[in-house]
Amino acid sequence: MGRLAIIFLGLTLLTCKPQDSEDKKPKLVVGLIVDQMRFEILERLDPIFGEGGFRRLKKEGFQFRNCYYSHAQTLTAPGHATIAAGAPPSVHGIAANSWYDKATRKKVYAVNDPEHFLVRRNGIDSSGNYSPRNLNSETIGDAFKNAYGNEARVVGISGKNRAAILSAGKDADLALWIDPWNYWTSSTYFLNELPGWVASWNEKGALKKYENEIWEPLLGSYPGTTDKEVGFERSYIGQPHPGWPKDFSVTVPKNGPRTLLVSPYLNTEIIDLSIKGIVEMGLGNDEVPDYLAISISGTDKIGHAYGPHSEETADAYLRLDRDIEKLLNFLDSSIGKDDYLLFLTADHGIANIPGRIDSVNSGGGRVSMDKYLDSVNMVLAKKHGDSNLVIHYYDEQIWVDWNRIDEMSLDKQEVKKDIVSFYESKNGISHLIEPGMGPQGKEYEDLVLNGFVPRRSGDFYVVYEPGFVEDWKSGVDHGSPHDYDRHVPLIWFGKGVRPGVSLTETIIPDIALTLCDLLGIDAPKQSTGVSRNGEIYSE
Repeated sequence: MGRLAIIFLGLTLLTCKPQDSEDKKPKLVVGLIVDQMRFEILERLDPIFGEGGFRRLKKEGFQFRNCYYSHAQTLTAPGHATIAAGAPPSVHGIAANSWYDKATRKKVYAVNDPEHFLVRRNGIDSSGNYSPRNLNSETIGDAFKNAYGNEARVVGISGKNRAAILSAGKDADLALWIDPWNYWTSSTYFLNELPGWVASWNEKGALKKYENEIWEPLLGSYPGTTDKEVGFERSYIGQPHPGWPKDFSVTVPKNGPRTLLVSPYLNTEIIDLSIKGIVEMGLGNDEVPDYLAISISGTDKIGHAYGPHSEETADAYLRLDRDIEKLLNFLDSSIGKDDYLLFLTADHGIANIPGRIDSVNSGGGRVSMDKYLDSVNMVLAKKHGDSNLVIHYYDEQIWVDWNRIDEMSLDKQEVKKDIVSFYESKNGISHLIEPGMGPQGKEYEDLVLNGFVPRRSGDFYVVYEPGFVEDWKSGVDHGSPHDYDRHVPLIWFGKGVRPGVSLTETIIPDIALTLCDLLGIDAPKQSTGVSRNGEIYSE
């Protein structure tokens, strides 16, 4: 039996063992999660980084170079939930960013909660409903609360609501994210009014203060970049084509404030507000450990639009490198170099932009899944007499109307065979996996099974050929079981961490167990990882 199958069956560590030395316990733990940072980006762009950001983390921290997600559904919501819960989606329940509800025939957003409303700068707003109610397990933040009660403060900050909420967990004190008008907001699940310091920050402009900026590259060239694929990159909002400069004084008035979300200024805003939050909430100012999860969202928006090899992505990481240096310097002076612990990782990676792949003759392309939905139903209608047997496709998953198939007394196995045959004949699709039906002897099956959540996951998972993504016309996507989506950085840095590198294969659920082991507290319930403290702290 493979390692991933063992994880899925739940042969796990449920409780962390205390460390022998209390002096390893930090006052503040910071989880720094970079949205869409595949491992090779950190390596390829190292020559442009300064000494105080990513390079400092690698030089002074302990790096696991072979860290992977153990599930196939490499998306933002499952990624953040997996980090927080120390378990894959099959356990924590966040199957995707959204999933299809067959009963209502509607999509369900991962952090949707009709019982809780937005808390905006002008009061409570019922136009949005968010909370961590769909999480089926505890998180790192909940473990802090279980161990230390309300003396431990737990906060999640991100440009995205799903990232902030799922990173913070069910018992968090606060989750903050950027709303469509570029102000910080939260949910009545956490509070009924924004804290004074957040309200004041909003009044001073929040992300809106960058609306007259002109984004130009800091360097003349970047390693490993190709910025000539105007026909393949997604056009920047408000501009006729990708390219430099990107003038927000023009694009924001024309296309709205969300234009700024596809910029490195979103990352700077997240870091700056996080620093402000540490001060205002007194995080790390006593002997009871606090937890702050910071999710860097701008890299994802930029990566989707321009691809991992673009100048835009490289420039964004150079600017993020400087923002991380600012954060580390602040933590050094405010909390103390020996009193905080930080881990750096990512929620998923990203594929190469298909235009770039084709240009170097290494395969890849786009798959028209929306068009295939109509086509497969036409094929099924000719043979089985109904044109609505396949009812939905979203994020590599296909939903089938089994109730209708039963009503028509159709042969399920024959219908399945026809669906599989149709999709597997299409260019760019490797094969389909039926995750709820046990072993099928197919590649990536364990990864798909680790991400399978009954009543939330699709009836079939679509495995694209390497390099193929869903047809967005331009730009690029993630969500596959391939290494470029699953292989992400993992660096531990700070109190007691020895400098070093491990080539041991590590999985993201190990983070929560490692952290709890360090603190000597119970891990989140249903955690499935293992502690890596023996490597991080061994002499």
